[in-house]
Amino acid sequence: MKTNMFRKTLSIFFLLLLSLTLIGCNEEEIPKEINTDYTDALKLEENYVDKSFLDYGIGEVTLAQVVDGDTAHFIDKNNTRFTARFLAINTPESTGRIEAWGKAASLFVRDILIEAKSSGNIVLESEVIGKKAELDSTGGRYLAYVWYRLSPEEDLRLLNLEIVEECYSKFTSDVSSSKYGTTFNQAHLKSYNVEKRVYGEKDPNFDYSNEVFEVTIAEIKNNFEIYDGGSRLKIQAQVMRLSGDNLYLQDIEETFNDKTNEYEKAGIYMFSGYGSGLGVLKVGAVISFECQTVNNEIYGKQLTNPKNVRVVENKEGIAIDGTLIPYDVTSLAKYEGYVVKLENLKFISKSTPDDEGAYTIYAEMQNGAEVNLRVDSSCYPKPNYSSIEIGASYDVIGGVSKFHDNYQVMLANSIGYASNDLFKK
Repeated sequence: MKTNMFRKTLSIFFLLLLSLTLIGCNEEEIPKEINTDYTDALKLEENYVDKSFLDYGIGEVTLAQVVDGDTAHFIDKNNTRFTARFLAINTPESTGRIEAWGKAASLFVRDILIEAKSSGNIVLESEVIGKKAELDSTGGRYLAYVWYRLSPEEDLRLLNLEIVEECYSKFTSDVSSSKYGTTFNQAHLKSYNVEKRVYGEKDPNFDYSNEVFEVTIAEIKNNFEIYDGGSRLKIQAQVMRLSGDNLYLQDIEETFNDKTNEYEKAGIYMFSGYGSGLGVLKVGAVISFECQTVNNEIYGKQLTNPKNVRVVENKEGIAIDGTLIPYDVTSLAKYEGYVVKLENLKFISKSTPDDEGAYTIYAEMQNGAEVNLRVDSSCYPKPNYSSIEIGASYDVIGGVSKFHDNYQVMLANSIGYASNDLFKK
């Protein structure tokens, strides 16, 4: 009797174990797919018509430029350009340094906002409506919820929330401090269980290794796609010019370029960020450093996130004029990243300096080709604006950088050799 009962109990136990195992298998077989259910359901309740985001905390804006996955430049209805930092999220880095999923997040946001600009509209909203938009802790960026639609027939969608549901960022605010906190938290918990992208998935386009590659600038520029995934690089190069704390650099030795069949000292721009202290370096110095690369859609191929910077050799006092541009050149595209010298430029006009002192000089080369000379906000000290004479001819030295689909010459800090970078004929 006891034996039969034991057998029955054992049978029931194994049946339960088998059932639990099958249930577990079935759960594993169910794919964890990304969806945007919370974004689809959420609606903008506030009235934004004829209101200014900067003045009233809500209003329609125009996209000026996407910076990365959680930052963009917009133009308010009163025609003021400003920077907005997206509330409640923090996407991985893709500018000052490169992190896994950073570029993917940036591309996701860029594609949406560009399409919304062309065929729909964009509305920014603050945490509190009815007063001026709030600035973040840096004092230079306005905090915003970004609503968009891709056509006039659609409802507005909250991009910040969609970024969480698409697993490009976790929810980074407190439920109680965000007007949409409960919805964001629910989306966050759902995405956590999906385990995609920043919630647990490896970025196939990011280099997770700790290996440091010793390379030249020429090697980077000729094979940019190899290193443009967060790879850590070690470079030795000469400082050609500085704009704020950012550098134009050039190889120490010539490298043979298989594409041009020529030996060259390649040049490149390095964005070091704000407050890096690299502005104390001298033109001509040879430095060693580690960095990453970034191919910015607006600003082109750059180095970024410099670390372990040290001066190998200080060559202060040596004149460094850059590469002389031939008379027949009409496009500066092939000189991207180089410090160049242009002779006999005729200055046609100049823009009014913005709030940060940045301005553009519009010039004409001897062959009639147009070229823009840019004094960036980071440039310090800046060339004297009032002394620039329109109608006069100048020899100009500066670094070539991409800006959207064009290439312009960036003028350098007006110290040292750069004091002669604008020479009136």
